[in-house]
Amino acid sequence: MEDSPHKGKRNITEIDGPTTPPDEADLREAMKAMIKGEMGNVWDRLGKVVKTYLPLVPQ
Repeated sequence: MEDSPHKGKRNITEIDGPTTPPDEADLREAMKAMIKGEMGNVWDRLGKVVKTYLPLVPQ
């Protein structure tokens, strides 16, 4: 226990290793694509709101 820098905490890099498993890398890519897709839908919705917006005060 004296050689561990943090008492009661495990050093994840020593136990699990610094490399990312291939399935986790694929999962990260899928999550990024999903987030980009969701953000695209949000921006599309915002664009539709702006396009269909009618001002309350006539000009």
